[in-house]
Formats: sequence, C-alpha cells, structure tokens
Amino acid sequence: MTKAPPAKRPRWKKIYLRVPLIYAGIGVLWILFSDRVLLLIVEDTEELTRLQIFKGWFYVGVTALLLYLLLRREVRKLEASHRALAKSEAKFKAIFNQTFQFLGLLTPEGKTIAANDTALNFAGSEADKVFGKPFWETPWWTHSAAIQEQIQHAIQRASEGQFVRFETTNIGEQGEIIDIDFSLKPVYGRQGEVLYLIPEGRDITERKRTESELSAYRTHLEELVEERTLDLKNAQEELLRKEKLATLGRLTSTVSHELRNPLGSIRNAIYTLEQSIAEVQRTEQIERSFQFAERNIQRCVMVIDQLLDFATEKQLYFEETDLDSFLAKCADSWPKPAEVLLTTRFESGAKVNLDRHQMGLVLEKLFANAVESFEVGTESMREIQVASKRVDNAVEIAIRDTGPGIPEPILEKVHEPLFSTKGFGVGLGIPYAHDIVGKHGGVVTIESREDLGTTATIRLPLS
Repeated sequence: MTKAPPAKRPRWKKIYLRVPLIYAGIGVLWILFSDRVLLLIVEDTEELTRLQIFKGWFYVGVTALLLYLLLRREVRKLEASHRALAKSEAKFKAIFNQTFQFLGLLTPEGKTIAANDTALNFAGSEADKVFGKPFWETPWWTHSAAIQEQIQHAIQRASEGQFVRFETTNIGEQGEIIDIDFSLKPVYGRQGEVLYLIPEGRDITERKRTESELSAYRTHLEELVEERTLDLKNAQEELLRKEKLATLGRLTSTVSHELRNPLGSIRNAIYTLEQSIAEVQRTEQIERSFQFAERNIQRCVMVIDQLLDFATEKQLYFEETDLDSFLAKCADSWPKPAEVLLTTRFESGAKVNLDRHQMGLVLEKLFANAVESFEVGTESMREIQVASKRVDNAVEIAIRDTGPGIPEPILEKVHEPLFSTKGFGVGLGIPYAHDIVGKHGGVVTIESREDLGTTATIRLPLS
C-alpha cells in the first residue's frame, strides 16, 4: 500500500506566529536603545518625561505602521494563494466536468460524494439525486442486479487499499447500454488510511463493436479462404480430369485406328483357319480355341468402342418422360444372371426431361456394376434393388446391391476414368454416368459400406 506524504502545516499558522514575534522584537529593541540614548543626552527630569511621552507615541505610530505593512504583505500573499487556489479549483472542475470519461468521488463505504457532468448527463440525472446514495444504487447500474453486486464487492476491495479494474456496462437516460472499462482507485490520508475512492469509467463500446466486427470478419475471411481453397482444389481436379479425358480422347483415336485393323486381320485369319479345317479334323480342343479367340477379339472391340464412346462429345436430345414407366422398361431389358434377384419400387410419379438413350446407357452401366459386384462362389443373398422417389424439387433413382461393398480407399477413386477393380473393363461406367447426368443438371453419388453393399444414386431436377 502506498501512503501519502505528511501534510504541510497551513500557511495561516506561520502568519499568526511571525507577526507577534516581529512586533515583540522591535518593541524590545526600541525600549532598550531609546531609554539609554535619552538618559545619555537629557539630564532634566521634565524634559526627559516629555521625550519619553513623545517616544511612546512615536513607538506606537512606527509599530502601527510596521504592523500595517507586515499585515498587508501577508494578506497579499494570502490573496495570491486564494487566487491560485481558485484558479486551480476552476481548472480541476473544468477537467473533472469536461472530460469524456465518467469520474466520481466516493467515501470508503461507497457513498457518492461527487460525479462529473459527463456521467450525470449520460444517466440523465442531477447531482442532488445521486449524492449521498450508495454508488451501486445510482442510475448507472440499475439495469443489472448482478452488476450492482459486483460494484458493491469492488468497493469493498478498494476500501481495503486495492486497485480494482474490470469491464462492465452502464445504462443511459434513453435505456441504451454501453460497454465501459471501469476502475476504482483508493486515495490515502497522512497515516495511510483510505480517505476516498475514485471511480472512473471509459466508454469502450466502439472498441468492443470493432473487435466484434473484426472477429466476425476474420471468421468470414477464414471461411472464404477455406471455400476458395476448396473451389481451387475442385477446379484443379476438374482441370486434371479434363486433361486426362483430352489425353484419353487423343489416345483412343490413335489406338482404335491401330487396333481395329489388326483385330480385323486376326478375325479374318481365324475364319480362314476355321474354314480350312475339315469337319472330321476338328477336335473339341480346336473348337474351344476358336471360341476363346473370338470372345477375346469381341472384348477388345468392346473396349475400343467404350473408349470411343466416352471420348466422343455427345449431343443430347431431351424428351418429356414419365420416369417410373421409363425405369420399368429399362429394368425389363437389363440382362441378369438367374441367381440375382431384381426388385423394383418406382414411386416418384414425376415427369422429367431426359435423353432416353443416354440415360438408359447410364442405368445399364450402373446395373452392370451392381451385378459384377457379387463375388463368384459366395452363397450370400444376391439382390439388386432399383427405386425412384421424389425429394423436394428433384427425383432420385437408387440402384442398391447386397454385394461385399467397396473399401474406403477404393471408394474415393471410383469416379476417376480408367480406374477399375475388375479383371476386365476399362473403368468408364461411373465417369460416363457423371458426364451424362451432369448434362441433365443432376449429380451421381456412390455410397458403400463393406459387407453391407453399395448404392448408386442419381438425383435429377424436376425443372
């Protein structure tokens, strides 16, 4: 605790000691020296008496003049002190009342002694309505019982000599709430006791608002950066995909030309060999070899056709289509093994604009993927469910299988062209579906869980 220095003795105490001492000193000196001089120069008793009377009056006059001069000098000093004090008081009041901060003065118990005009005007109150009241009951704190309790506790701490500071709120004349940086500072007496408490409040509403806006802007900026980063990542992936597709198109054009002719020559050679061998010379092994060669030639041609079909820019022809009827016809035409159970539930009741041929190929490829997902030799239930339903302003077509599902690392790659987990095919089914469905204004999603199956969903807008 910092104690105040000892107070100086008031100036008026020096005055009432100085003047009598000066007066007494002059009187003693005058009496001693004047009587000695008179006794030395005057022998006549009557003359000595007259001179002593004259000396007395002279002493009275001189001392009165001296007393007047001394008093006038001290009075002028007092007047100068009073003027300086008045000037200092006026300066203090000007600072106290004109500052933009809220200032006041309290007793150690928390009674309000003074409040500056800034604080009174904000609360729309007058001095006589707040002076003498407990500070926590004044108009600035009436909006919150919790804050009143906090102020009361702060006054108790400050009266024990602590400097207290925290952020809180004040309420104004119109009911407006402002944020303030509030502090309580103790004022000490000569013996180190707390004489007064100085409450001070600084309006920080604008700062708090700015901090809040900066925080919101920072959050928005982070979200914007994250969004733009995601857009950039998607754009980069799309660019890579288009580059890959462009490369695939150029490669397909070259490969198809370079492979079709040799494949045609091989097919002709096999046909010639087949015709050259007499019926009686054909064994079962030779027949299987011819069939094996033909199947593989057909597979190669199919791969070339798929590559060409994928790389070729497609012109779509839209027709208003009853979706459920269209799906039912497609499901009837899909080839499926006898051991696979196909169930359908078409409940959209919607009409959409479709390129029936291209959308039929998309559904056929997704259905073929579902059929191919079943592992050979397993005895688990092999079922494919095809359903349609209306969701908000769109329709969804779902093809779900009960196969083994797709592991998470592989699921992330199934949308990439030429990615395939099968021992045959070129991995263009799902990318083809993305392309066609995207041109219909829709999206394709693939969801899968291991041992539970995979669901391919096409979502198309109704408008």
